[in-house]
Amino acid sequence: MPAAGGEPLLRGAETAKRTVVGVVEDPAAVDLHGWAATLVVERDLARDAEPAPPERLRIAWEELAPGRPVRFRAGGRVAVALAPMPGYSLWLQRFPKADVLAVGESGSAFLRDPESATLDGLSRWVRTPAAEREESPGVDALSALVAGAQDPIAEAAVARLGEIGGLERKLREPAAADLARAIASPARPEPLRLAAIELARVRRLDRLRPSLAALAQEPSSLAGPAWSAIAAIDGGLPYPTAKQLAASPDAAVRAVGVGFLVGTPDEAEVARRAARDPSPAVRIAATRALLKARGAGALEIALAALLDPEPDVRAEIAPEVGALGPDVVPRLRSLAESLRGEQAGGPLAALAYAGRPGRAALLELSRTHPDEQTRGLALLMLGRDPRGPGAQ
Repeated sequence: MPAAGGEPLLRGAETAKRTVVGVVEDPAAVDLHGWAATLVVERDLARDAEPAPPERLRIAWEELAPGRPVRFRAGGRVAVALAPMPGYSLWLQRFPKADVLAVGESGSAFLRDPESATLDGLSRWVRTPAAEREESPGVDALSALVAGAQDPIAEAAVARLGEIGGLERKLREPAAADLARAIASPARPEPLRLAAIELARVRRLDRLRPSLAALAQEPSSLAGPAWSAIAAIDGGLPYPTAKQLAASPDAAVRAVGVGFLVGTPDEAEVARRAARDPSPAVRIAATRALLKARGAGALEIALAALLDPEPDVRAEIAPEVGALGPDVVPRLRSLAESLRGEQAGGPLAALAYAGRPGRAALLELSRTHPDEQTRGLALLMLGRDPRGPGAQ
């Protein structure tokens, strides 16, 4: 497949010398990796105008992957962010007159077959003054892209929103409505909707709470993430709500609920879910909630999680057990000594997160454990190659 482009166009457009839409003519190699073509410009997004007469730009880029089809075909219509030609000697050898513009973001700032709604949104973003892109006007432009642009540009817009400081203050009603529409619309791709929900959770976007609440009531794969965002915005969940969610047949919803049952009359249910819930995600959430609230008081439950049959459970819990500090090292070492091979992986991983005492225990186990595979795993946890010199 040719280079994908897509998402980097949004970033490239922020600093581009030109951001334009046009048709590619005569793409041709100029050396092993360098390529050039003519772009017949039909729209300048910074001016939001059609050039008259039609403008022809010489553009250049590199194709570094051998055997990959060239990214621009003759007759292809693209939106592209163009930067000044790099001043490297190789580029000067290719184009001694420096009469080309380079495709931005190392050749990835382009979008094939752009749709009009996407171009309108990109034009609005490009024409937003640089000083206002981190303020409400920029938030408005990005949110409109989330709601209506083609998938890669919409996903890039969500990511860019996540970089804006004080987003919750700068999110005005029109932008909030655009984000709410993207979250609620089944026509938008699920990864985009999930990214917008996660943005609402991490940045605690209270204006999006009504749309999240509506989504949380729907039987869909987004209900769990919606509840998680609601809990973050509200600073928790009431006990009756948490109890109801913990009984849900939806594992993602159940995982949210059990996290808020610690310290309630149903705390024993959290321990039960940590040990026996059929969903690894719920077992992780329950164990994590108990560790957060009880610390070393939840060690026995956490040690059991390090022996969980699902690798994801062991991998998620190991850092949190190690973070309990040097006091847990003797228990982890003893557990690792009693196990063999992959069964010992969870305790060994936790030791790697337990600071200097944990690493010292790993080093000792790499020398003294009776099982060769376990000794090798201990070395791996130390960042060493078990096949290397001095491994034994």
